[in-house]
Amino acid sequence: SLYQYYGSVNYDVLMTFVNDLKQLFVSVGVETGKMLWESLEATVTQAAMPIESFEKLREAYAQAFSESNLTLTADTLMGLVPALVGVPTLIVSYLANMVLLRKYFNTEWRAHMTPAACTLDVSPAAAVIYVLCMVLVIFINKQSVFLMAVTNMFLLLLPALALTGVNVVLHNARHANGWVGKASILLLIAAVCCMGVSSLYFLALWGAYVVVTAALHQKIIQK
Repeated sequence: SLYQYYGSVNYDVLMTFVNDLKQLFVSVGVETGKMLWESLEATVTQAAMPIESFEKLREAYAQAFSESNLTLTADTLMGLVPALVGVPTLIVSYLANMVLLRKYFNTEWRAHMTPAACTLDVSPAAAVIYVLCMVLVIFINKQSVFLMAVTNMFLLLLPALALTGVNVVLHNARHANGWVGKASILLLIAAVCCMGVSSLYFLALWGAYVVVTAALHQKIIQK
């Protein structure tokens, strides 16, 4: 524990611990880069790569495993700790809730289950915050504490809104007539295959749009 290692627990000790983790990450990264380069250099030498290509590869490799680049990576990872911890926690809690609801559904508790309790609900405020955070993350390139906080908020809201977007696409596909429903599914699969993880950003953006428009529609009906 921190108390056993540093003798006390306070803000300064926590910052010292964080800095030690960063230094450990950088030192391990540099040593790992040297070991990998030795193996890669031997392989490239045997393959008789042209000298110009070899020099470009060495420069790119040296830049990737340079101390400054590794320090920047360590700072980014430390700044994203809330999202790196929060996102898996949210996903696990949602899956655990789904398992629990499935068990309730198979028992006499089924009569007491309401649609609201079995539906993923995202507030319109969270949807608007996600859109704003996405815009800031895209257009602000300078590293700062503010941008790191925005990025954490963006990643924490991403899973629920992305799942909302997927649910909307599947719902529209089930209720669409003819080829429209199949085209929606194919478009979703193509987006995931072509864009990879980046497709989640746009699925979440679609989910945010649906949440906001549904809330506005509800307000109009009430008035």
